[in-house]
Amino acid sequence: MNGAKVRLIVAAALLVGWLAWLGYTAATKNRGPVISPVQAAATAHVIVGEITVGPDDKPALEVKVVESLKTGSPAAGATIFVTNLSDAKGFDGPGEYLLLLSENPQPRLIPVNGQELPMHTLVGMQRSPGYELSGGPTIYRMSNEIRAQVKKLFP
Repeated sequence: MNGAKVRLIVAAALLVGWLAWLGYTAATKNRGPVISPVQAAATAHVIVGEITVGPDDKPALEVKVVESLKTGSPAAGATIFVTNLSDAKGFDGPGEYLLLLSENPQPRLIPVNGQELPMHTLVGMQRSPGYELSGGPTIYRMSNEIRAQVKKLFP
């Protein structure tokens, strides 16, 4: 064999190896939702909330806190009022969702069904933390993949 054939065989082997690697990474890619790191950096409270269906098949604004994932967040068992929940992307029916809430500079209580609930707002998508919003808020249905991402984002 001359040098040209050897180079051709090596190049073909590298091409086949590269295509095999690309196929492997495509097959094992996470196809679930990915929590926005910028949205997570801008959040003050991280909770898992039980969301029910409200009018017009949109999420109800009253949310029961199932789990508090960051110090200072509303306690488990509490009910809160999320003002912009009906605008959120990611809602696909009742269940448990990860909610990234902003800090309320002046906490307010909203009267709902004879009780006063603390008012919160979902953090929207931003280009960078602290800048103007570039999209509406997103909520994430709780799953093992989302819980693993939360553990990395909020150690």
